[in-house]
Amino acid sequence: MSYLDTPRINFTGVFQADPSTVNNDVRYYDNAAFQPEYQRQHYPDGGPEGAEGYWNPEGTGIFRFIECKITGGQLGDQALDSPEQDPVVGLRLENADRRPPGKIVDLDPQMQYVSQLWGVQLRLAAPGHSALFCGELLPVPLMNLWQRQINALSWEQPMAANYQSILHDVDWHGGIDSPLLDALRQATADGLLAVNFNLYGYTRNNQSRRFTMGLVSGSIAPYHVREPKHFVMGRHLTTPLQPTGPNGAPFPTQPLGGVYGFQCLNRPKQQTLYADFGLALPIVDSTGELHNIGTLTLALLKDSTDLIPTSVDAEQFAALGTVDYQQPGWYARTAGIQGFNYAVGDAELPAADDSPELRQRKLKTREHKDFVATHLEQRPLLLLGPQKIDGSYPVLSYEAADGRYVRADGHVFRLNPDKPQPVDFYASHFGLPLSTRLYAWQLPPGNANSNPMGGTGMSDNALTPPVPTPEVGFPEANLGLPPCLDTNADGKGTLAVAAHPPLGETPRGYIDGQLYALSYGFQPPPDTHAGRMATAPGGPYCEYWNFVSLLAFNRVAIPMQPTWERDIQPILKQYGNLYPIMSRHLVDLGDYASVSAHRRALRLAFSLPPSDPNYMPVSRDLSDAKREMLLEWLDALPPDNQPQAQPAEPEIVEIELSPDEALRKKPARVAKPSRQHTIK
Repeated sequence: MSYLDTPRINFTGVFQADPSTVNNDVRYYDNAAFQPEYQRQHYPDGGPEGAEGYWNPEGTGIFRFIECKITGGQLGDQALDSPEQDPVVGLRLENADRRPPGKIVDLDPQMQYVSQLWGVQLRLAAPGHSALFCGELLPVPLMNLWQRQINALSWEQPMAANYQSILHDVDWHGGIDSPLLDALRQATADGLLAVNFNLYGYTRNNQSRRFTMGLVSGSIAPYHVREPKHFVMGRHLTTPLQPTGPNGAPFPTQPLGGVYGFQCLNRPKQQTLYADFGLALPIVDSTGELHNIGTLTLALLKDSTDLIPTSVDAEQFAALGTVDYQQPGWYARTAGIQGFNYAVGDAELPAADDSPELRQRKLKTREHKDFVATHLEQRPLLLLGPQKIDGSYPVLSYEAADGRYVRADGHVFRLNPDKPQPVDFYASHFGLPLSTRLYAWQLPPGNANSNPMGGTGMSDNALTPPVPTPEVGFPEANLGLPPCLDTNADGKGTLAVAAHPPLGETPRGYIDGQLYALSYGFQPPPDTHAGRMATAPGGPYCEYWNFVSLLAFNRVAIPMQPTWERDIQPILKQYGNLYPIMSRHLVDLGDYASVSAHRRALRLAFSLPPSDPNYMPVSRDLSDAKREMLLEWLDALPPDNQPQAQPAEPEIVEIELSPDEALRKKPARVAKPSRQHTIK
């Protein structure tokens, strides 16, 4: 089961994402070149002269829901949208009440398009109850980033994205008299629920009352343990993208047809196909009002084909129905999910007193529904735009012609040296699990057609002193993975990925680790480097974001006696530079006395699991080895009643060069400038 199943509750509201923007520029990671003005807020044509901290340098990193309520639901074939129909409608969906909010975290400044949520807790609250249910969100990166907002004011973010994951360790408490909530609880297995939510209408304008806030809509339903956690094992429609870059690369993601791809789920027993348009439809502005682009029809292509046409005539498709998005309040009630029932009902049965025209229409509708019921698992789905003057319908979004689809269940991973990371893949054929062979390979560095990694992360303005921008994706030989994997009867296969960097190698100089991207699909990769450079993830049919992002940490030799100046201060100073909110208000991470005075709190924060909202560092980009070294050093500090002078530096035991030293000895390879537009 998935969030598209029933019973299902839908919610809408406001979210807050408050990232620090100092760490958005990779060049600011160079401790030796860091300048105080990099921590000062700056807007174009405004703000202090010389300030280069971008729009939110004192961001806390928190992520939370605000004023979020249950606005509708589905129980069987019954849609519920008022408290009179079910008292769960109108209740609040909140975050944790006994711990800090969750955190929003980039994988890396050179890969900001897969921001993850960590430590988020969701609670369904009601008057007189602390929570009707409460669950932990499995950490998840965003997906399906596209330019959804048509009209954007200064410093509004026109991009939108979604998060799909599960709530685990769900704890149910005494409830209310709600048939929908009772059904959801009874359908819940192993303490798991499926959740999906869309983020849009975000503002970065610090003069706005909605600064660091945007809109959220989503759904919660039961989850089945044998299915993917971060997407639906169902039908996936994609859309061609406009080539916007100087080399024709499709970035930013602007769909040619004005709508984005989406996923569907067929339930043959109910003879209903559920489709999620919650992120696919454009919005007018930051209010979230849906843009009216005319009648949209979900349809099934009648004939088999090797290539999806750009438009179809009425005789080429069988309609499942039109999308209800033009109805007032539809989006809030449904979060964009609509069920298309293709069972032949009484309304399609001809009656004796029917006119010839009505009888013909009924027969035509029945013919279409019979075709859908028979061929839904054999033909591709299409989303059609309004009928054109010549009678044809433009194809705005479509399923792969052969019905095959593959996706990594989780597409962001951090690799510690020599520790294999399992990556699960699921393959399907017209929504059904597919046992097949899949192939995976590294995307070559600089492949703009395949991934947006690289660049500075922000603007390409010159810095004083100048700092080189590292190149990503090399050395390619440091990453190891099998060339292929096989999926089982559930469509699932697992690939083990591992990084094997040599001791002392720092490919990006002043920043730890290296970024890699994996492509995958049903066909082996091209034999030549040029071929791989020209190939997008997934082959001819692909979703732009279908690749795996990896951050492989450097290999570190831990000294027998870590010291402040040589080993600890370079690490903590970097975090203090990049997160000024901490150094200014909590602990100065670059100062020995301040760190020593707060060592107990720091030790606790560094020792927590990364999924904890109090985990340090907030960015989750500290390797296991360096974290162990920090904890060892903190444990060795003198007790409170002893002087806190800096200890003498012992003789150096085998250890790699510090990032600053390594960069001076071996300059980072400089990449070509690349301007990026992020959701932050």
